[in-house]
Amino acid sequence: MKREQIIERPDWREKATEYGFNFHTMYGEPYWCEDAYYQFSMEEVETLEETTEELHQMCLQVADKVANSEELLTRFQIPRHCWDFVRESWKTSQPSLYSRLDLAYDGKGPAKLLENNADTPTSLYESAFFQWIWLEDQINAGRLPQNADQFNSIQEKLIDRFAQLRDQYGMRYLHMSCCQDTQEDRGYRTIFTRLCRRSRSHYRFCFY
Repeated sequence: MKREQIIERPDWREKATEYGFNFHTMYGEPYWCEDAYYQFSMEEVETLEETTEELHQMCLQVADKVANSEELLTRFQIPRHCWDFVRESWKTSQPSLYSRLDLAYDGKGPAKLLENNADTPTSLYESAFFQWIWLEDQINAGRLPQNADQFNSIQEKLIDRFAQLRDQYGMRYLHMSCCQDTQEDRGYRTIFTRLCRRSRSHYRFCFY
């Protein structure tokens, strides 16, 4: 793994606004930075994929223990009135959509899990969509080789998942909501509705 310096696109702020990435700067500080990128070898990519799958399975094992233990449900501060709902959801294997694994990784030792965020897993818009625009622009500008690729297929997998929720689980409508006055939430709403449409699924949206 290498951290490489690269020239920023001169018009990236305008492009961000054009594509609805309106939270590229928050609280007066840059949220999106593109003066550097990380380069991975294929071996590192495959190792991270294996590690991520292992960590995901470990998290599912923890979820099973928590769902079946009043003591752990209490320690995890799950509201008591939700316990039966949580247990039934777990027992009947209700489908999930996605989560974000935050890892500590130096390219030398094994990746370590910092957090599995399946409640408010942000960073989707930039990693699934705007990062790909950056890659294409930098290849076209000659700053990256023509065979450079992105180590994720988030968009494709979410489109497939939306279709699977419809066809295998009978979810005719997906209900989406976000905070009305939050640009970041609106950005995620935009990417979700876009991917939902591409999967030819139906959705309903409301603010809260």
